[in-house]
Amino acid sequence: MALVFYDSVDDFLTHHESMLLKHEAKHQLMLSNAYRLKTNASKPNHFMGIIHENHDIKVIFLYMAPYNLLVDSFSEISTEDLYDFTFAIYQKCPSLPGINAPFYIAEPFCEFFHQISGKFYYKRLGMDIMVLHELESIDLPKGSMRLATLDDLNLVNQWVLSFHQESLNEAVKLEDVDKSNRLRIEQSRLFLFENEHQMIVSMGAIARTLQKGCSLSLIYSDALKRNQGYGLAITHYLSKHILSLGYEYVTLFVDLSNPISNRVYQKLGFKVISSQYDFRLID
Repeated sequence: MALVFYDSVDDFLTHHESMLLKHEAKHQLMLSNAYRLKTNASKPNHFMGIIHENHDIKVIFLYMAPYNLLVDSFSEISTEDLYDFTFAIYQKCPSLPGINAPFYIAEPFCEFFHQISGKFYYKRLGMDIMVLHELESIDLPKGSMRLATLDDLNLVNQWVLSFHQESLNEAVKLEDVDKSNRLRIEQSRLFLFENEHQMIVSMGAIARTLQKGCSLSLIYSDALKRNQGYGLAITHYLSKHILSLGYEYVTLFVDLSNPISNRVYQKLGFKVISSQYDFRLID
């Protein structure tokens, strides 16, 4: 095994951007963070690199504070190599907050990190990465989609707070949510679905835009109006909007512990292309 670190994101992208773009949806988080580093003048703590064997890349990784280490794999690596990789990451960043990676890397990485550092770990979330290239024809509730405005801020703030609690089991601060939603509204990335009575019943957002596609997030329905297809409707119309702009695909992350959501999105034409796990390290 050969482990190579890059301190320069420009060098990293020069060598590996084209490879990552071949499967852009799968590597979207890594590409997104790399592009953010490239344009971020403050340059937060970061590093990135590859594991290769005879010039055959087996693993690629990127860390940008304060987020998790992102690890994507092209083939499995041995237990010994994974331990050496974990030790090298620990030397670079002993305060690492966690890792996003396939399960066969994420779980043993955290166990090795525990042995090296004494830190404990837990699995925060398992996610399927789903991709849609063409919408299926399905029955949808009557209504229409529109952009959210500042007049909707109080409602969408409460919905985003509920989304984080229900979907991610985490509490977030209202002031942080308000700031993020104002930016989403300013950038025309937050959308609402109104039913036939002009009542706002669901929302969705464009999380990130890459060269060939866009990622959805914050798909949420009014708690009092669920099981009526409104989450499906906002996903359908938002996906249709993105594809109409000329993008090749739409992607989203779906909680592996909620197979019902997976089946719902499959009705629209989404297909699972990969799985990723979010593990957190704690003192």
